[in-house]
Order: sequence, then C-alpha cells, then structure tokens
Amino acid sequence: MEKNLMLVLLTIMNIIPSSFLLAQYITPKDGWIPFTTPFPDTTTNITHIGQIVLDPPAGHHGKIYVGVDGHLYFEDGTRARFFGTNVCFSACYPDYSTTDIIVEQIAKQGFNMVRFHHLDGALTSAPGSNSSRVLNHEVLDKFDYLFARLKEKGIYSAIDLYSIRRLKSGDNIPFYDSLNTSISRLKRVYMFYPPAYALFRDYPDSLLTHINPYTGIAYKDDPSLVFIDPVNEGTLIDHYFWEHWDDQGNDLYLPRFYKAELETLWNDWLYNKYQWDTTLIRAWSGDTGTGPNQIINGEFTDTTNGTPDFWFFNQFSGSATWGVEDAGLSTEPAVYVDVTSPGQYSWHIQLGQKSLLIYADSTYEIRFRAKSNISRSFDIVVQQDHNPWNVYYSTTINTTPSAQTFILPFYASISDSVQLAFNLGSEIGKVWIDTVELFRAPFGTILDPGESLATRTIKLITWHNRYLYSPYRIFDQIRFFYDKESKFYNLITSLLRDTLNVQALITSSHYWANELQQRAWAELTDVMDAHCYFDHPQFPNQPWDTLDFRIHNHYFGEGGYGESMFTGINSRSAAGKPMIITEWQHPAPNESRYVTLVPFAGYCRLRDYDAILTFAFAHSEESYWSDHIRPFFDSSGKPTHFILLRFASLAFLRDFSPEDLEKTPWNQYDPELLLRDVYAGNYWQRAILSSPRDRVFNQFYWNSQKALFILNTKGTKAFTGQAKNDTAQLGGIKVVGGDDGAFVTSRVESTTYYTTFLTAAISRFENSNMVWVDSTKTQGMLNWGNTPCLAESVSFYTYWNADSLQISKLNPNGEPISIISITDTNNVVPWLIRTGIDSVCWYEVRAYGYQDTNIYIAENNSNRPSFLNTYAFTKNGAIYFANLPAGAKLKVYNVLGQLILTRRINTALPILKVNSLASGIYFYRIINGSLQKKGKVVVIR
Repeated sequence: MEKNLMLVLLTIMNIIPSSFLLAQYITPKDGWIPFTTPFPDTTTNITHIGQIVLDPPAGHHGKIYVGVDGHLYFEDGTRARFFGTNVCFSACYPDYSTTDIIVEQIAKQGFNMVRFHHLDGALTSAPGSNSSRVLNHEVLDKFDYLFARLKEKGIYSAIDLYSIRRLKSGDNIPFYDSLNTSISRLKRVYMFYPPAYALFRDYPDSLLTHINPYTGIAYKDDPSLVFIDPVNEGTLIDHYFWEHWDDQGNDLYLPRFYKAELETLWNDWLYNKYQWDTTLIRAWSGDTGTGPNQIINGEFTDTTNGTPDFWFFNQFSGSATWGVEDAGLSTEPAVYVDVTSPGQYSWHIQLGQKSLLIYADSTYEIRFRAKSNISRSFDIVVQQDHNPWNVYYSTTINTTPSAQTFILPFYASISDSVQLAFNLGSEIGKVWIDTVELFRAPFGTILDPGESLATRTIKLITWHNRYLYSPYRIFDQIRFFYDKESKFYNLITSLLRDTLNVQALITSSHYWANELQQRAWAELTDVMDAHCYFDHPQFPNQPWDTLDFRIHNHYFGEGGYGESMFTGINSRSAAGKPMIITEWQHPAPNESRYVTLVPFAGYCRLRDYDAILTFAFAHSEESYWSDHIRPFFDSSGKPTHFILLRFASLAFLRDFSPEDLEKTPWNQYDPELLLRDVYAGNYWQRAILSSPRDRVFNQFYWNSQKALFILNTKGTKAFTGQAKNDTAQLGGIKVVGGDDGAFVTSRVESTTYYTTFLTAAISRFENSNMVWVDSTKTQGMLNWGNTPCLAESVSFYTYWNADSLQISKLNPNGEPISIISITDTNNVVPWLIRTGIDSVCWYEVRAYGYQDTNIYIAENNSNRPSFLNTYAFTKNGAIYFANLPAGAKLKVYNVLGQLILTRRINTALPILKVNSLASGIYFYRIINGSLQKKGKVVVIR
C-alpha cells in the first residue's frame, strides 16, 4: 500500500505545477479576528458620516460654477467640495429595491458624490436594435431612479460620456468588430475618423436632453449633475499609442483601414502646411555634423586614491562605496558604485561629471557600457550643473550581470552648462560603468526612399524610432496629433456648452501621457481631472485575469513607494482651475492598504483640491452585496475601505485646511516648448510635482524613512504605517505603536462636557482561505478565499488629555456591543487598544473634559492655559478649591458629564468648600477670561 500511495502522489505531482505545490502561501491567521462588512448598512449611529457631511437635497444651492479663485462654488456662493465614489457597469442601474438600500449605505459612508462609469455600454445596447444610437430604456429608467434617489440624499453626480460604448453593424462604421475588441483603439478612432465622431455626438444629445421622470428635470439642466467627462482616459498625444499601433497583439493596434485613414490625414495636414517636397525638406533639415566627446576620463584610467579623476560622487542618504576596478567591460578599468542601503531618492547616490555644454536645437548621444551584480535599474539624467538644476533629459535603464552597451539619444532645446549624472540610489546592488561618451550627433533621416508629399506617401513614425529621423519631422507629427485631438474636444465642448447648454462643468479627460496634453486641457475645459493608483495589477497573459496577475506589493510610504500617487495628480493640476480626482485607489491584494486612504484624502485637502472620488464602490449590481474582499478595486466587501473611507471623508470635507496651493501655470507655456520636452522624453518637465515626502506641514507629515504618516487636525487624527515602537503626539492624544497598522480617530460630536470620537485601529485584512501563488505575494492568487474576512490584530498605546474615557466597542454596523470606562487622576487617561483581545476594529470614544492641547504636528505648549496657584483637593467627603481668582467661574461635573455646580467668584477666595457630594469622580473647570484650568478629583465618603 505504501508503494501504491507513493505512485499516486508522484502522479499528482506530475499533473500539478510544481510552483503550486512548493511556492503557494497562506498568511498565518493566529490572533486574527473576523470582520465582515455588512450589507445593508443603513442604521443611524456614530458611523453614519452622512449625518455630518451631507446637505440634502443635492442641487438646492443652485448650479455649479468656477470662481475667480479657481475653485468650485454653487450659485448661492457656497464653496463646493466633493468626496465621492464610482459605480460601474450594472452598478449604475441596479434593481429599484437595491437602489433604495444602496443610497442609504453610500450616504452612511460619507460620500456626497457618485460618478457613473461604464454606463454608456448598456445604455447604447438596446435589445433588438442593430445601432448603438438607440438607448436602452429599461437601463435608462433604472439609472434615472438611482440618480434621483441619490439626489434626495444630498449626493451629487458625475458622468463619463464615453468609456465603453461598443459599435453595432447598423452604425455603418467599417471594421466595427475589430474596433470593438479594444476600447482603447476605438476611443482614438472617434478622435480622427469623422463618421465615428458623428456617431459619438448622438449619445450626449440623447442622454442629456432626456427628462428624468423621477426628478422632472433634464440632465443638462439638473444642478446635481456637476461634472461631465467627454472621454474617459482617451488621447492621441500619447507615445504609447505611437509605439503599438502596428502591433497586432496590443490593445492600441489600429486596423489597417484606420491606420491608412490616419496617414491620409497626416499627409493632408503636411500638404496644407508645406505643399512642396522642397519646402518640407528645407523645414525638416538641420545639423549634419558630429561633435567631439565631451566626457573627460570616460575610460576611468586616471585615478587619485582609487577614485576616478574629473568625476564627482554624491551621497546624501543611503549607503554606498565607489572606486575603479577591472570589470570586463573594456580593456580599461570601470568605475563601480556599490549601493548597500538605498537612498531617500535616486539622486541621493549619484555619479557624474559637470561643466558639459549643450547647444539649442541640437541632437546628442550618450553612450556607455554597464552591468550589475543583480538585475536592477537606475536613472541617467542630463541637467543644469547649477541652480535651479533643470532636467533636460532623463531616462531609466535596466542592468543585469551581463554587459550591455547603451546608446541614448536626446534633443537639446536650449543652450546651457550641464552635468551628466547616473542616479543610483533607488536600489541596492553593485553597478559597473565604462567607456562613457556624450557628443553632439547629426540629425537623423528626413525622408525615407519613396516618401514624397506629392504622392502622399510620408509615413507616421513609431515612438521608439523617432531619433532615427530629423527632430523637426517628429515635431510636426506631435503637432498633427495635438491639432486633431484639440479639434475633437473642441467639437464636444461646443456641443455641450453652446448647442445643448449643459449646466454641468466639463472636465479634462485624464490620461498618463504628457505635459502638452495638460496644456491643451487647461485651455479647453472647466476643470482638471486626474486618476491615480498604487500597485495597480498587471496582467501578463489574459486581461483582468483575477488569478494570474502581477503586483509589486511594496509597502506604501516606504522610501518613494506611493510618491507618484501625490506627484502624479499634482502634475495634472493647473493654475486657476479646479482640480478633481475622479479615480483613486490602493487596490487589493496589496497588503498595506490601511496606510494610504486617510493620509491621501488629508493631503488632497491640504492641496485644496475640489473633489476626490475613490474607485470604486461596486462594479456590478451583485457586488454591492459582497461580504468579502473581491479583486481588485471595489470597496464593497473590503473592511479597510469600509472603515477608513469614513475618516477620509471627514478629513477631506471637514477637517483639513489648505497649506500647499501651488499649481502648474500651463497656459503660460508655449506649446512649441512643451512638444520639444515631450520629444526629448521629459514628459512632465514643467509640472509642479509638490511631493509631500518628508516635508513638514502643520497638519500632515510623511516620514518616508520609516513609512509613517501623521495627520493632526482638531477633527481627524491619524498615525498610519510602520508604527511599531514609534510615537506620535496628535494634539491631545499621544499614540505609541504596538504594531504596524493604522490608528485613526475623528471627532463626531462636541459638547461642553465631552467630545465623542469615532476611532479605528486596523492593519491587514484577508479573506478566509485566501491563498497566494507564492511567498512573495506578487505573482497572483490561487484562491481569493471567502467570508468571513479576517483582520490582523493590532495594538496601540494611547494617552488622552482628558478626565475619563467611556469606550464602546462597535460591531461592523457601528452598533455598541459593550462599554468600559477608564479614569485617571493626572489628567491623562491611558487606553491600551488591543483589537485581537477586543475582537473589534473600531470604537466610539467619549472623552470627558478632553482638551486638544495642540492642533499641529510640531509641539507647542506655550499657549496651554494654566493658573499657577489654583488647585483642588478633597478631604472628609468635600472638595476644596484654593486660590480662586476674582472674576473666575467655577463649574463642577459628575462622571457622566452632568453639570452639578456653577459658582461665579466675585472676589478672590483663598478656599472654597463644596459639600454634600456622593462618593465618586468629579471634574471641574475654572474659567477666567480667555484662560481656563480643568481637573479631576475623587470624593470618598
């Protein structure tokens, strides 16, 4: 039997991939507690944030407009700000009974805006019709009902006109089925193929002039519809599009009919500009000479004390050594940089050479050989060698233990003295570099054989081949796409504003392309829009495969991880324009989701953005009911988002104050300057990134060395990240991390006697039986698991500047399940939060006599009120107050916060005795003008 069993096991192992047997990983769940998000969650209690932030019905302040300060206002002058979510596909048009539930849940979580995303696919798919021009009225009526119910609750709306509409045979669009296989290519065809645009414009006309029977108002006139995005994530000014339009395996591949149409338009555009080949050739001609190598000691043969002459080495953070040794890259030695600890930024460990000259309107090449002991990447930068250190060229390369030769062409648009820098600080590893050259190179090809304007045969060039041709030729190609895209969006905005008289504001169509696109949007639209994600999954084989995907699973906030969430959106903002983020998310299954949500919302308010909308609440009607974590983006079913987005709502809508307001003045830049940046690969050269990393604001601090975020306002306080054994002073609350995790608390009620806080302490969440493919937790999921969700236990030591705390443990619905009280005699109440022991993740905290001693990150006790000579004591069942000043007012409260005594002190009293008090704890306040002193005493009879 043992032999037969072994044969069976060997057979099974031959069938099942060895990686599944050896590498799969299940997170240990010792000490984890169940926390399943409820649906419906409609009870009114402390977790109902809508009671604080909603102002129903939506639209009662009048239509929206952009004020002279570049922010959003309602018609009655009220400042408008929105914290929202997205609903997608069938979640945009659920069953009527489901709508009645979900509007309550959306309201309770503190959202005052919903963006309807991927709605157009169903709306333009009427049963029995062979044209996408015919609306599906069943879908439309369900959408109408959801829109109206949200409006009743005080929840505003935003909508995309085009995101996923597919074509039908009756639309008379050639090769429509090929276009339907990729929305990415179909969006671009709309922009340059006139019959497709004619089809496109019918949809906004049909939808926006439709009168919603549940509101009695056409969408174009409804003040609760705030934003309209013409096309979600669509652009022609995009080098990725150029790169892949001939690649049949890519979403951006253009069917040959449409590639031919695009090249016909290109040749027509060129003909209108130049008319003759001779004129075109003259315009595209330029430098034909090669200059000398400017690098001195690029072979690293000349050294002093083991380091190369004429080269500098900077180390601002991290740890690294450098020198010269044989590396097999050439017959001469190579320079090496051995990074043993990463720097805070890539340029914090930097090898380079200064005093190099570049000249305007010239092309250059950088050449060198390199290898590394492990696979890693680093940056190559050409920048000013003096303040303000402007970057003229930058790129990132990947090195391996095998030697490689790198040839990096770039274009200089201005003359300057520069340095060539190898920025190596972002990763560990030893890198060898040899035979470095930088020289002026001749312009590339003007026209290939057979190309002629007379025969309309001038090709469009792919992005990676652009340096093979004259830069002036590529400048024209960029101008051509800029012109086509601008005309497309001008047609749409004219339709919406001038023909349909839509009251909603038109937003930019976010895309990750470049600054030239942002320049166009800043001129064209009412509002700037951006999307940002941390650790968005990638799919190496099948798009949106929920099992076979790749993430990096980096810890948000550690080093530079997460910085692009902040700088990416800042680069899309524009001076004088409202800034909104209609998609942002830290999706599952990255494990550090608990770090991000509240700091990101607080920082967006610090930047005074006008709206941020998390992506997404649900991707289908069924997913509203989810009771566990689903891939990848839905907040429904995710305890992290279910809990923390409520605090994020309060942070953004109520608690933070703007501190960092600088935006890029895109309209001040000549498009000709920007297109040269784009050509050179400096896609965001002019953008003001404004990273919050390691900067100190009054209300926000990110320590990227420890991956810690500290938020401190009077309303919302947070301590998130690698908090174990670290301390934060959050005004009146001192927090010491027992574990890595998130401590977040928000004020929800204030009275004379106490302040009530909603408080959460969380870390990782996973589904039961969740199985990763491997221990790195980056290669996909074998099983996403099921309900119940499990929360990793976490502990925080907290010290509250209060007289006593009344703490209610809350169930997932936010209902109290038990209450404890903690008192202390030193005006500091300690509370050890242990979620594993408490078996809950959040609490209601009523802090009696709470004082927020400081509302800023930096400690400042100079303004703390005090009476140096006034004090209280108890004796024989009475309370004695000593040295009461004239004009003071004395108030005494019992442990429940009830006022039991008020006494005005007309003349100074050395002693005041208060009798007839039962045994127990009492609190007092002595108020003298703008100063006050509080305390606590215990009476024993």
